[in-house]
Amino acid sequence: MSTITIGSVNCRGLSETVKRIDIFTKYKDLYDIIILIDTHSTSEKEKQWLHEWGYVGKFSSFSSKSRGVAVLFRNTFEFKIHGETIDLSGNFVILDITIQDYRITLAAIYGPNNDEPAFFDNIKNKISHFGNSSIVVVGDWNVVQDYEMDTLYYRNENNPQSKAKIHEVMHDLDLLDIWRLQHPFEKRYSWRVQIANKVVWTTS
Repeated sequence: MSTITIGSVNCRGLSETVKRIDIFTKYKDLYDIIILIDTHSTSEKEKQWLHEWGYVGKFSSFSSKSRGVAVLFRNTFEFKIHGETIDLSGNFVILDITIQDYRITLAAIYGPNNDEPAFFDNIKNKISHFGNSSIVVVGDWNVVQDYEMDTLYYRNENNPQSKAKIHEVMHDLDLLDIWRLQHPFEKRYSWRVQIANKVVWTTS
C-alpha cells in the first residue's frame, strides 16, 4: 500500500472564485485527500465546485456566509465510500471508507464557536456507528487543547467543557493527537500563519 497524505486547512470562505481556484490548485499538489473547513459552501454550488476541483468530493454545506466542510479526493489512489454521515448545518462529514485495501472512518469537523460538549459527544457516537478500528479525525475544533503550547497571549481559556469532552472522546476512541506527538515542543499558531495540518487524530 502506497502512502496516502491527508491535509486540512481553514479557508475562511471560498465563495470568491479566484481564491477558491487558488486553494484547489495549491492543495491538490500537496495532498491526496484535502479537508477544507469554513468553506461557506451551499448545496446549489456543490456541483460547480466539484467540477472546478475535477474529481470526487463530499460537502457539508450551510450558507454562503458561514460554516461548511468539504472532503476532496484526488484520482491518484483507489478508494470506496461505504457509508456517509453529512451534517446539514455545515459542521461535519463522516465517511466509512476503504482506501486501497485499508478501511477507516474519516471524519472532517468544523466545531462550534461556543462551548458545546454535546457536539463532540454526537461526533463520537456517529464515528462509533461505523465500527471501524481505524479512525482519522481532521479539522478545526474551535477548542484549544494546550494553552501554553497552542496559543499566544490568550487571556482566558475558551470552551472548557468542550475541551474536557474532546479529551474524553480521545480516550474512549483511543485517539492520539498526531501533530503534537510529532512536534512535542513546537509552538505554532494557525491564526497567525496560514498552514495546513496533516492528520490530527488517529488511532493508536
